[in-house]
Amino acid sequence: MIIYIMTEKEIIERIVKGDKYLFAKLYKYYYSYVFYRIYNFIGNITEAEDLVQNVWIKIYFAINKFKSDSSFKTWIYKITTNECINYLKSKRVLIDLDRIVDTLQVSRDPTKDIENEIDVTNLLSILSKLERTLLVFKYIDEYTYVEISQITGLSESAVKMRINRAKIKLKNEKNNA
Repeated sequence: MIIYIMTEKEIIERIVKGDKYLFAKLYKYYYSYVFYRIYNFIGNITEAEDLVQNVWIKIYFAINKFKSDSSFKTWIYKITTNECINYLKSKRVLIDLDRIVDTLQVSRDPTKDIENEIDVTNLLSILSKLERTLLVFKYIDEYTYVEISQITGLSESAVKMRINRAKIKLKNEKNNA
């Protein structure tokens, strides 16, 4: 008996050609990864289960656009993260501003009277999609600058610079509130 092990690229090529069995295998293999990424991002099991399905629908229809310059897992991660951000924007979820400020290590002016909660939609609108994603990678997923650089394709110095700029934007927004 000969066992043939396919590369990631070969699996993707076969799925693009219509191999639904391999897509189902891929789905089973990465399901937990996508689910826990979403659940950790939004904190609701029911909503996470729904969003997992949305992510896999997007993957199914976009798999022919996957390029092998990054790993398939990285590509899935990007789709999943974007789905979470879009979900939060659409639901106008409230989060604790103090937690964000502490997490991002932005200094606060204690004399200013600031509401404890801020609308995520407003917060996210301050930052570009890339800045939001970089902050999530750094402060929620706790990736190193090198890892973020590998995921995004940006240089390590560009990642540091953009994260710093995003923190400054949040600090300025907080001070103007």
